[in-house]
Amino acid sequence: MAQLAASPASRRRAGFAPAHARKANLALVSRPHIQRSSIPFTVLCTLVLLGAVIATLLLNISMTNMSYEVAKLQRESRELSEQTQMLEEKSDLLGTPQELERQARELGMVPAGKVAYIDLANGSIIGEPAAATQGAAALVPHVAKAPKNLYDYGMGNERAR
Repeated sequence: MAQLAASPASRRRAGFAPAHARKANLALVSRPHIQRSSIPFTVLCTLVLLGAVIATLLLNISMTNMSYEVAKLQRESRELSEQTQMLEEKSDLLGTPQELERQARELGMVPAGKVAYIDLANGSIIGEPAAATQGAAALVPHVAKAPKNLYDYGMGNERAR
């Protein structure tokens, strides 16, 4: 009886615990850790790095091509600016009064004689009209022609031709 009268703490020490108490002492054990291969992770990292390198190379190639395109367009712009300047100089030279008179004479034109005007308000003629003659003097005084390329003279480039 003495054993039956023993306290529950002494029973636990003695190993006489009931069945429900023995289950409470059990703990869950995780399943064994399986070693996974690191190859997929390595392949993933390699692919990411390879993609980054390829993207960098493609970007670099694209930037180089754009650089060549910009240089080409700048060269074309400079050539067009030079051509525009030459055409403006030619237009200025051809538009001078002396050049216009020379071209008119080549076409067979002569300077006008006496000029007369018509007053539209009353229909009267002002002045004495006269026909133009072939031997009339030039209306525009002749001035020495400017060199074709003004920027070639006066800067020490005269002998370069």
